[in-house]
Amino acid sequence: MLNLFSQLYKQKIHKQLDEYKNRIINNGFDYKFVKKETKQGEPVLLYFSNNDEYIIIIHLLSIYKGKSTHSQINLIFSGSKLIIGDIQVLDKRIFNRGYGSVLLEIALEHAKERKIKVVEGVLATENETHFKRQKHFYEKFGFRIMGKSKIYLEL
Repeated sequence: MLNLFSQLYKQKIHKQLDEYKNRIINNGFDYKFVKKETKQGEPVLLYFSNNDEYIIIIHLLSIYKGKSTHSQINLIFSGSKLIIGDIQVLDKRIFNRGYGSVLLEIALEHAKERKIKVVEGVLATENETHFKRQKHFYEKFGFRIMGKSKIYLEL
């Protein structure tokens, strides 16, 4: 994949992400931090707490036009199953930048580490455009659409 971000720009973004990470740490939060890049080469910071064995919210911090943006994925672990509660990339200006993919990839890594066998969730059906975007998104990760809106993946 073409890397769209220059080294100088990446260094600037990494510095901003580190400043946000230090603010989070200084506020007393006990999170695990992971730096990743989107497929386009954009640096992002993921952070989450591993204190709850059943529910994990993975936050993604990115820098868009000099300002921080936040996205997240909500995960529920139940036996040998992972239920994706929601992937939230709420600002339409940052759609299609790869944030949802990074979030889902790290969620699937968590599932594999926990020896999860099945990943499930539900597509939003109230908005046709959103439904189609979600359907395409999950299918590119190998999920099957079952019935009207259930997503299903065997690991």
